[in-house]
Amino acid sequence: MKFSNEQLEINIKQIFEIENNNLQKQNPKKLIKRLSIIFLILFSAFISAQNLIGTLYASMNYNNLGLLSTLFIYFFFAIACVFANFYVSKYTYLQVFFYSSIPYTLFVSSGIWVCLCSELQNQGLCSDQIVYFIVLICASLTGIAASTLWVNQQSSYVNSILQNYPNQIGGLSGIFWIIFSFSSLISPILSSITLYLVGNLGMFIVLTLVSGYSCYMFNYIPIQENLNSNLQTKQNIDYKEQFSEIFQIIKSQKLRPYFYFLYYQGIPLAIYSGYIEIIVRKTLNNQNNINNEISNILIALGVSSIIGGYISGKNNRQNFVMIFLKFFFQFIILLIFICMYFENYYLSFFIMFLLGFFQCSVNNTLQVIGVQEFQGQDQYFSVANIVLSVVFFIFQLIFIILKQYNPYFYLLFIQIVQILIILH
Repeated sequence: MKFSNEQLEINIKQIFEIENNNLQKQNPKKLIKRLSIIFLILFSAFISAQNLIGTLYASMNYNNLGLLSTLFIYFFFAIACVFANFYVSKYTYLQVFFYSSIPYTLFVSSGIWVCLCSELQNQGLCSDQIVYFIVLICASLTGIAASTLWVNQQSSYVNSILQNYPNQIGGLSGIFWIIFSFSSLISPILSSITLYLVGNLGMFIVLTLVSGYSCYMFNYIPIQENLNSNLQTKQNIDYKEQFSEIFQIIKSQKLRPYFYFLYYQGIPLAIYSGYIEIIVRKTLNNQNNINNEISNILIALGVSSIIGGYISGKNNRQNFVMIFLKFFFQFIILLIFICMYFENYYLSFFIMFLLGFFQCSVNNTLQVIGVQEFQGQDQYFSVANIVLSVVFFIFQLIFIILKQYNPYFYLLFIQIVQILIILH
């Protein structure tokens, strides 16, 4: 039996309308939980790799490859965020989630190639140039995919649920960040166990399987199609219009009270994906193999991230939360200095605990601001992701430059920026 294009289009629209009606009848908490569990699985694998490749790749004589790969991720993330809404509006939520998750798996699996080539460096396909090329290409694709994944999650799927329950925005958003934050707890445990049992190569194989499973699971999320984009034929969106809308958000008076706060998304990530190596080496007198020590510390970060998501979800006074978190981060900087000066490894656990609480609180607060103050506009979340990427890129680049010098130089740079923000 054959259908004309018009009949097929009508049938698709009817299916989308039925799915939308069914979704609106479902418990919003269940919808948020389903999505957040899949994100949890995906990022448990990704964060495990991201947090360790800096030291792991360096131990395999691929100096700075791990740090450069994270640099490439966030560089391309910043650029792609400008165009993310264009692609998100063209496809269904399910399609965007599925295809955006694949590069994450490729990035994790690139670690397998690095491990296989670690003992065959500069031989054929294992030459340094090819290894760097493969890893950095995977990192670049991950950065591009991250833009559509997070814009789809923040401004489209979750926002469409939150707007139907304005009195529960903080709580529902908190549910996502609480569950998602378990990835910060699971990832160091997962990496520690796999490193101990099966070594570097085995760890990347396990992480690839976990990440691949999450890609598969995205096919089973409840489909909530955007009637403004997906029930119509594909729209022709002008790139110039996309640029214009993003710059209007950046220049708007509405964003100014929150703009400095966007900075706080990127700096915790830069600390625990790069600078933590310096902190641990300083407290352990430059011990060579510190991968397990770093994984152990990051468990504390994961525990507190869960707490941060819960507490921030209960508080709807966003202005008070922003002021509190600004000075809370200053306290963290002070503790890092004390930890390194007195070479107290155990204090670093407490620092990561506070940093995890801080990061999750910031993420949830910005999600709530986006829904309450900006009505879930895609452009707001694009700007937020661009700032996250630019901040991380700058701080990671500065870290690569300064890490060979005095370990306090990088901390001093963070402190100078922090003072400027406090005086804002």
